[in-house]
Order: sequence, then structure tokens, then C-alpha cells
Amino acid sequence: MIPIADLAFKFNDLFICNPEVHGQTSLTGKTRDRDGKQDSKSFLVKAPLTTNIWEEHLKGTKIIGCTPLFNEDRVRWGVLDVDVYQESSTLEELIAKVKDHKLPFVVCRSKSGGAHVYLFFSEDVSASSVIDKLKSFSAFFGHGACEIYPKQPKIGTRKDNSRYGNWINMPYSGNPTLQYGITEENVSLNPEEFIEYANSKALTKDAFAELKVPNLVTEELPEGPPCLNYIFQNRAQHSESRNITLSNVAVYLKKAQPSEWKQLLQKYNRKFSEPLEDREVEAIISSYSKKDYKYQCSNQPLCKYCDASLCGQRKFGIGKEEFLPNNRSLMQLKSDPPLWFLALDNEELQLTTEQFDNFNLFNQKVMEKLLFKYPPIKQEDWINQQNLLLKNCTQIDIPFEMTPVGQFVEYVAMFAASASDNPNNIKLGPIKQHGCIYFRMVDLKDYLSQQRFKELPDNRILSALKQVLKADAVTHKIKEPVKMNVRCWRVREESLNLDPSVPLPNLNEQSAY
Repeated sequence: MIPIADLAFKFNDLFICNPEVHGQTSLTGKTRDRDGKQDSKSFLVKAPLTTNIWEEHLKGTKIIGCTPLFNEDRVRWGVLDVDVYQESSTLEELIAKVKDHKLPFVVCRSKSGGAHVYLFFSEDVSASSVIDKLKSFSAFFGHGACEIYPKQPKIGTRKDNSRYGNWINMPYSGNPTLQYGITEENVSLNPEEFIEYANSKALTKDAFAELKVPNLVTEELPEGPPCLNYIFQNRAQHSESRNITLSNVAVYLKKAQPSEWKQLLQKYNRKFSEPLEDREVEAIISSYSKKDYKYQCSNQPLCKYCDASLCGQRKFGIGKEEFLPNNRSLMQLKSDPPLWFLALDNEELQLTTEQFDNFNLFNQKVMEKLLFKYPPIKQEDWINQQNLLLKNCTQIDIPFEMTPVGQFVEYVAMFAASASDNPNNIKLGPIKQHGCIYFRMVDLKDYLSQQRFKELPDNRILSALKQVLKADAVTHKIKEPVKMNVRCWRVREESLNLDPSVPLPNLNEQSAY
């Protein structure tokens, strides 16, 4: 085994990534109920990866992540993130396809038991071409809904953390029995062997351009959706999804064989290992005779084998006008209110929650950005699309100073900087006494108005004062020119220097004061 410092250098050289940032993840030791994945806390570090950090990763004292985008729109690697944790056969099936079709992919077991399927390059390759090809291969592997990295075709221009692109955890952190590379012969690799194996699979730009998704030997549905052809070729017609599969075959047959589709549907039903009962087939025929339906792209098992770009080119596929975004490119900026960013046709849509939730408003944004509109769909269908998008949505934290609360704290600090040392001047502005700042609410609000700060309503200003700045309402006594008690607020000077890394409290509560 080579020294860990040399190994760290080799990993740093293999996983060329964004030179400005990297990700770090800590595991909580809990398992998430919704998907079986290990619960974790992740955060962005605005510092480049170094060999020293890689050493900590390999030792298991840190878990680091990388974003493939290292230039404006260039990458040296891409990866499919297959989140299927309870299916032990997933790795074996992926490895078998890589071997049978002599593909240059490197399969790794992820820490949570899923798979990371890497594609490495010996020279710079455009991110958009990698995204497009990996989308097609995700369908070929039977995981059309998996996440793809890079997620963005180029580095963004926004000033928040989302501009750096999305990052994915790296292999070989600590325990080698949990995450490791696997050869096409199903042999696990130690870190040194993995580096050598990955470099042996690296493609030149020309070799990558020539890499094609293996064609189906025969197509059960010529010029039809790839997903249905994959399902029939692989005999993947699970008993619980036969009705959905056959319903979508009906959509295809009505397009391809409109005069014979009813008879042919019976034929396709007999291709199932366990055909549907006649009454179930007749129910589909009856329903589809009355109305023209669209493909149910967002439903299982179709979404598992979805290759939307190829499907749009098929004569009897979805067609570009019917295409709705797949679930690979949604980000949420955790601002207040949150913003959503959806990569669509190599363009990025910025959406409010209302625009993302309402299909008509979403369609308006599509028209403004892409100069076309999708046909109307049912709210139920849009909710299905949203759930697919939300399943793999990446949440981006916003710096504290860019939040409305953070800006409020900055303004309070500037307001306090003008504090007088004379305790009798409380009616003229803030005063300083015994390490505290005293001020009247009316004076603070006048100052905020002068600064044109309108990001927080009154109830949230009160909440921010009490919960974030730990301020309290007090009575201040003045002696001149007339003795009197003045109702005001008190905040410690030290509270105005907040640590942005400290989690913020929930400010949605109504203040009692």
C-alpha cells in the first residue's frame, strides 16, 4: 500500500473539480424514513480541496464532496447517483450491463448501499454533452430517475452558493467495506487499485463522442418510447405495473396502428409472463376508446427507463411539445421566501414557489425563457411531475448576511454605532450604557425606513429582536431635562456580532410583545 499522502495526491488528480469550493458531510447515525438513506448534514466550504483534506477523507475523519464543473462548462468526470438502497441486486445488475456491453463505466458502492456509476475523461469535455449522454445511459441501466452530475451545463453567475454547482460525496471515506469501486468482474477494489482502474477507463474527447447507448436487438414497439421497449426487452413487466405498462402500450398503438390497436393490445398483453385478465384488458380498451391519453412518463415503471431526449425524436414518442421536465435538475435556494432553479433544455428557469406550484404560471416562465409552451395538463399530472423533481431536489443554503434577518441585524448594528454615551439622550436616538444599547422602537423603525429596508414585517422585526439578538423590552430612567421613565429596548453589544454558522431560530411565530 502506498503512503496515504501519495494516495491523496492521486485522488485529487483524478477527481478534478471546482477549484473554489468543496462539500463536507457528517452522518447523524440515523436512517431517513422516506428513502432509507442515512441521515446526514451537509454544507459548502468556500475553500479549494487540498491533498491534506483528501488525507482526512481517506482516513475517515471527514467526508468530502466535489462538483465536477471545474471550468465554466468543462468536466473531467460525470456520475450517475443510483439511490436504490434496499435492492441488493442493483450493483450486480449494473456491473453485468457494464461487462456485457463493454462499457467504460466504473461502478462504486455508495456509503448508503446505492451505487455511483462514474465516467472519467483524460481531457476536458463539455458538461452539456456529458449530461445528455448520462441521461440516456441512466435509462439504459434502468434508473432513468436517478440524479446526474454535473447537474448544470455551466457554472452560474449568481452571487449565492448555488453558482458553484452541485456536489456529490467522494468514495473511500474511512471504512472500505461500505464504499468501494468494483470491477466488471465483480471484484472489489482498494483505493490504490481503484485509481489505477479508473484511469484505465478514462476516455478521450473523441472516444466519448463515439460512445453510444447500446441499441436494442429488436424493438417490440418500433419508433415508440424507449422506456416501453426496454421494459419488453428486459421482461421487466412487474405484476404490480402491468396495467400501467399496457395502458401506455395502448397510447402507442393508437398512434402507430390506429385501425388495429384493440386487437394488437391483446397480443401485447400475452407477452407478459403473467397476462392481465381479459376483463382488465377490456377496461383499458373501453377507456382509451373514448379519449386520447398521453404517456404516463412520471409513473413507474416508465420513469425508471425514461430517455426523454431520445423519446422526443421517435415518430410515436412523446414529441417535444409534450415533454415535461424530468427529475434531475431542480435546486432550491433557501432564501426567504425560497427560490427554485430548474435546468430545462440547457436553460435555467428561476421560479418563485407560486410559479413552481402553479402549472400555468410555470408555463409562462417557459414561454418567456424558451419561446414555446407546453400543452395544458391536469393538476394531478403536474403534481406527479413536481414530486419527481422534488425527490432529487438540491437545497442550497444562503449566507446569513444575505437573508432578511441577517440584513436586519446589520442595520441594527449600524444604528447602534451612532449610540450616545449620555443616558438622557434616549429620545434623540440610541444610547450606550453598561455594555448595552438602549433604543426606542420608533427610532429604530425611522432608521430602517431611511435605509429603505422593508424586508421584514413588524411581527418578524419583534421576533428577530427577541429571538436572534436576545433583546428585551425595559424601562429606562432619565433625569434631564425632566425625570421620567421611557419604554425602550435593550440589546447587548456582543449580540450584534453574530456567528453566521449558528443555526437561526424559527421566526414564523407571532411575537407576544
